Amino acid sequence: STATYPDITEIQAGSSLLMDGFHAGMAPEFERALTVATMVVGAPAGRVIVDSGSKSVGAPELTSGRGHDMRCIRFDEEHGVFEPTPSGPSSGTVMEVEPGHAHSTANWYDAHHVVEDGRVVDVRPVIPRGPGHIGVLPALVT
Repeated sequence: STATYPDITEIQAGSSLLMDGFHAGMAPEFERALTVATMVVGAPAGRVIVDSGSKSVGAPELTSGRGHDMRCIRFDEEHGVFEPTPSGPSSGTVMEVEPGHAHSTANWYDAHHVVEDGRVVDVRPVIPRGPGHIGVLPALVT
């Protein structure tokens, strides 16, 4: 535990909790918990194009598709482009991407949806999103 080291006065706890492509090599025993839902908007030959771009994921060059072993080609502001696998997702498929950097992804959203077994079980607002902003209220989710 870092608490046993008197010279450590600050920690960045989110790295181990959320995990991401940037930190995965440092702690491969941790699973990635943060994903961004996205939709495949095009699947021309040799490409899978999703509707989440560099404005929605941190370190896009390290971003990967959950459940799909697709190499990231590039992320533009509004779209991500992957090299598909032979059984890659088709146009219209909703999929999850695992951000390359969790910290610079998590703070871009008003709320985080906690999903267990494919079902949203909680919505946690991200409070520090500007003056007077309270995020999305959990009572609004059924």
